[in-house]
Amino acid sequence: MTDIRKTKTLDEVMADYLSDPDDLAEYINTSIEEGRLTEALGRVARVYGIGKLAEQTSLNRENLYKMLADGSNPSLKSLEAVLDSLGLQIKVEPKKVA
Repeated sequence: MTDIRKTKTLDEVMADYLSDPDDLAEYINTSIEEGRLTEALGRVARVYGIGKLAEQTSLNRENLYKMLADGSNPSLKSLEAVLDSLGLQIKVEPKKVA
């Protein structure tokens, strides 16, 4: 019998990685530092399920899709709702000087 290995999709790999709250927080923080927060939250939303996230945040699916699209400019309130549903919070700290 041939040994067939199933190749995981990127979203499946991300689901494994993002299931740990510390890894999820690190992923989001790195994305903020790199200027790609909405892109990262969009990936997280796809991994967790847009419908589930919409239900938990009380945002409708269409607005959630728009909010997490590349180049979008979501409100702080909406970002807080998404992050809260993921068990995360926004934190402000002084910039590190090079």
